[in-house]
Amino acid sequence: MFLQAFYRLLIGILILAGSGSACEYSPGRCGAWADGDIWIGVLNSCHSKVQTLHVRERPEKYNCTELNLLSLVRTLAVVHTIETINNSSFLPGVRLGYYICDTCSDASKAIQSTEQLLAVNGTLPVQCEVLERPNVKAIIGARFSEDSLAVARLLSLYMVISTTSSAQTLSDRVRYPSFLRTIPSDVHQTKALANFMKHFHWNWVGVVYGDDDYGKNALQSFLAESEGADICHAFKEALPHYLAHNEIDKRIQEVAEIISLSKAKVVLLILKEELVSKLFKEMIRQNISRTWIASDAWSMSRNISRMEGINQVGAIFGFTFITGPNPGFKEFLQQLTLAPGSVNLFLEEYKQLGKDRGFLTEAVDISITYGERLAVWSIAHALKLLLSCNETDCPGERDFPPWKVSKSSMHLILGSYFHVLCYLPTWYSKETPQNIMLP
Repeated sequence: MFLQAFYRLLIGILILAGSGSACEYSPGRCGAWADGDIWIGVLNSCHSKVQTLHVRERPEKYNCTELNLLSLVRTLAVVHTIETINNSSFLPGVRLGYYICDTCSDASKAIQSTEQLLAVNGTLPVQCEVLERPNVKAIIGARFSEDSLAVARLLSLYMVISTTSSAQTLSDRVRYPSFLRTIPSDVHQTKALANFMKHFHWNWVGVVYGDDDYGKNALQSFLAESEGADICHAFKEALPHYLAHNEIDKRIQEVAEIISLSKAKVVLLILKEELVSKLFKEMIRQNISRTWIASDAWSMSRNISRMEGINQVGAIFGFTFITGPNPGFKEFLQQLTLAPGSVNLFLEEYKQLGKDRGFLTEAVDISITYGERLAVWSIAHALKLLLSCNETDCPGERDFPPWKVSKSSMHLILGSYFHVLCYLPTWYSKETPQNIMLP
């Protein structure tokens, strides 16, 4: 009871601090929503950066820029799966709604977005008390471990399912009792990375990592695993994960010079896709070639595989996760037609770019959205149990506390595992085993 009261108080304080105008709430602060009997919240980094974050001194509106197409596709996968369930008889008489809030790839913004998902009936009470029975019953997200760590403690009484946050720390059931994910933690990936390098007798390698929780945790795990595999490290260099950092280009050049002067011919990159892109542009400019090892954060990036001059950087090997089918999603992306009454400001922003029909299916490997499909269906299965659904009706109480969804879902989340893929200079290939079947 003490912890529960403490988290309510803490959330209330954060809401007061973050909203700027008492506890006023507007659904428009989230970028997409659709009404329903039971709502699913989504936290995703629909934009890649927050401008002037380093000079922010008081609560004010976040200026988020650079629409992230990968995150957009992931959120649309959630929407598509929810609409698929609504158009079926899986939850008879129950319509799922959703709120999608943008974290802008920043932990502080993620907390502010979480405030929106915790609001009750459109307006928070004057005391900002977070009630036990809010409309949002489960939350999918966030994309980055840094953001997930920030909100998972606040949402300890909610079920949170992440499809991409792989930091090992999130496996701590004491700190994050209701946090679930559809991918394995980094401890498995870093073990595989070390074994992969050992297999090829690469025992002198460099590492470049992001200075966020994902990068630092994965680095420490890899260092521990590589010690047992007799792998030594020529250098360990960090890049700022904040993409609008005022010295990021200078730091990229410094790291490029370290790589150039080092005798290590193999470099592990535990970085966001955007940072890898910046680093590779500098590698191409300086005509530096190495063997690169990609972490899961960018191993499937089509933007990087199609970069101008990518042939010059050398061979790229990477790790990614097992994917599966997402029936109808390709057609959904080609049509981009939402259910009546739905609002999606992120999609409207994308349409203003004037891209050709079907561009998203070419820009992003949509097989990676299998995790979103798993997450939504896991919630749906939990609701089916919780609402005592039969073939014609779901007679159970719909105004239930979120922790009941978590309790029903613990045994439904299906783990994934990863396999090796490789980028050769002009192409890459991957296998896609379909070992998990869903409706």
